[in-house]
Amino acid sequence: MNERSLIVIFFLIISTACKKDKETGKSNTKTILKVSEVQKSKKKSIPIIKNNNTFSEEKIVKSNHFYVTEIDKRNIDFSNAERIIFLNHKDGTTITEIKVDVESYDNDAEIMEITNHNLDNVKRVISINIAECICGCSITNMYILETNNGNYIQLPNITYSVVESGEPEYNYTFGKKNTIYTIEKTFNYVESDIELNAINRYEKLLWNGDKITDKIELTSNSYFVTAKKGLIVRDKPGLKGNKIDNLPFKSQVIVQEKTNETLELMDDGNLIKGHWVKVENFSSNKWETGYVFNGFLKKWKTNNY
Repeated sequence: MNERSLIVIFFLIISTACKKDKETGKSNTKTILKVSEVQKSKKKSIPIIKNNNTFSEEKIVKSNHFYVTEIDKRNIDFSNAERIIFLNHKDGTTITEIKVDVESYDNDAEIMEITNHNLDNVKRVISINIAECICGCSITNMYILETNNGNYIQLPNITYSVVESGEPEYNYTFGKKNTIYTIEKTFNYVESDIELNAINRYEKLLWNGDKITDKIELTSNSYFVTAKKGLIVRDKPGLKGNKIDNLPFKSQVIVQEKTNETLELMDDGNLIKGHWVKVENFSSNKWETGYVFNGFLKKWKTNNY
């Protein structure tokens, strides 16, 4: 039995225990359930694998430069549940403070560093995962940019709830130059395992080397590729345009504009009609924008997968 199978079994056991507590009216406030990133025997990472468009892996390593202080839970007064922990540099300098609930937080924050971020004037990106769990979890993902001149710029925290394994996860990813995406990762159950299904980007942050300059919502004009063999990207609308890329099945794209160039073709006996549209590239630095046939695009929604 592999590690992921053990995670699924663990969640089933916890879910059953929580259900029984609800039926009997008893409170099970000390059940610890870790979900998002993992540590120790309770937590195991579902890999942040590959960006849909380029299938390039992010380089994420455990931090050797920072640590989070711990709460001493011996003889603690639980009537005042809120506590402050600190993200510190290894030299003892405090970078930021973090509020946690002493009953649901288990001194198991995970600190990672992202090294291939493509951000100007950024030495490293620090990622802190906080899980506060009682028969379900409140997950907080914090991201801090350490600049080359020693400043620390914190991105808006991402907080979401998870009740059982396989539910969507949310965090940031770093794509083309000076661009940060807020993403949703969805998963599939395959027999007893959980595997990554899709990465959906729904917000874009722009970085100028000193600060975040703009935040752009992506959901209103976001689409995904329905062609099983992928969708060809060309440098201009129409079949005469040069091929510059191929978007894999289920890749997400942002449609910037629809052109007047139309196309009709047969696919498995079905007539497909549509226009060539200009799309924005998410991750690859090979191209910024290109053109695809929208007969194989479908409007993106959170439940598409």
